[in-house]
Amino acid sequence: MNSLTTRVLAAVAAAAPLWAQERSQLPPFRFDLAFAGGRQEHHTDQSLLDGDASAAYLRFAFEGISDSGVGGGLRFEAMGSEDDMFTDAGFPATEASSASLFGHLTFRAEGKNLVMPVRVGFQLHGYGIEETASGNRVDFSSFGPMFEVEPELLLRRDGNIIWSLYTQLGFGISATSIDIDTVANGLESSSFHYGLELGTRLYASHVVFGLGVVVRGQHVDTSDVENGNFAFGIEQDFTGLLLSIGAVF
Repeated sequence: MNSLTTRVLAAVAAAAPLWAQERSQLPPFRFDLAFAGGRQEHHTDQSLLDGDASAAYLRFAFEGISDSGVGGGLRFEAMGSEDDMFTDAGFPATEASSASLFGHLTFRAEGKNLVMPVRVGFQLHGYGIEETASGNRVDFSSFGPMFEVEPELLLRRDGNIIWSLYTQLGFGISATSIDIDTVANGLESSSFHYGLELGTRLYASHVVFGLGVVVRGQHVDTSDVENGNFAFGIEQDFTGLLLSIGAVF
């Protein structure tokens, strides 16, 4: 065996424990239900249509990991705001809402007291604002790839009780269609999506409780011009205090 092959095999052997050791640190299957209350912000490029409002957030997720550290999952998220988004800027009562579905493969790396899922998949995402009096809406519909990593540090273990700290960081890009009720034709754009979560979890046998801060955001570029019409770019994000409960097995 030549020296190059030996070095490659040695490197693979050195990395293997990160992906293979102590698979039983956390159960392989998880159902998760989470709620958050916070603020939804919306900013429009080159416009006074800026504001924020109180909002609520809901998440449901399932994920399963095999003994080899490879698996997958599905996550649904939704947000809805109060209708005073732009009242401080002098605009009529307007509310914001969003919903997304993220289907992904999961690759879970593990080390001593560390579990780190890496998720790669596609996200279907919708965000809209609606003027409550007239019912006129602007909708941003997006689809594209998403990447996410979630390192979790297991700080203390006592029998079936585990206490951990975790952070979640994700980003993605998408093609985005913009539909404006007052414009006949749809407009085309692109988006950058981002997510951040930081918190703590307590595992008690087959139940897991979580407390953290969650951020979900999107930047939409100014659209292409279609028959003389276009839409300015926007930045929208939700930030809130997250409470979660789940089942693991």
